[in-house]
Amino acid sequence: DSVDGWMAGGELTGIFGHDDWDFLAKDENPGGDVDNGLSYTIGETSSGMDGTWNWDGPLYDEMVLVLKQGSTFAAYLFEDAADIVSGEWMTTSAFGLEEGDLSHMSIYGRMAEMSKVPAPAAGFLLIAGLGGLAALRRRK
Repeated sequence: DSVDGWMAGGELTGIFGHDDWDFLAKDENPGGDVDNGLSYTIGETSSGMDGTWNWDGPLYDEMVLVLKQGSTFAAYLFEDAADIVSGEWMTTSAFGLEEGDLSHMSIYGRMAEMSKVPAPAAGFLLIAGLGGLAALRRRK
C-alpha cells in the first residue's frame, strides 16, 4: 500500500485508508531503555538507514510503524498483525536522510472492523417451510 494521508500532533489521518489509528508508543532514543514497549536500533547502509524494532505492548489486528524525520515520514503497515512483535526496517537515502536525521519511531494500532454476517438464504427457506407446515396442520 502507498502512504496517503498525514501525521500531525502524533495522530495519523488517512494513513492506509483509515482515520481510527490508536497511538500506542513513541521512542526517541534508539537502543535506549524500553519504558513504553517500543524499542529500535538504527544503522547506516550505503543506500540509506536500517535497523531492528521490537514491540512489547498490546497487539492489534493492524499496526503501523512510523519513522519520522522533520516533516517527512515513512510508514510500514502490518496487516493481520496479531503475532508481529519485532522486525527489521530500512529506508533509502532518496531524500538525503542520514543516520542522525531520524527523530523518532512511533507505533499505532487499530482493530479490524467486524463485518455483519448475512443470514443464509437457506435460513429464510427453513422459516418459510416451517410456517407452511404449521398452516397445513391447522387446516387438518
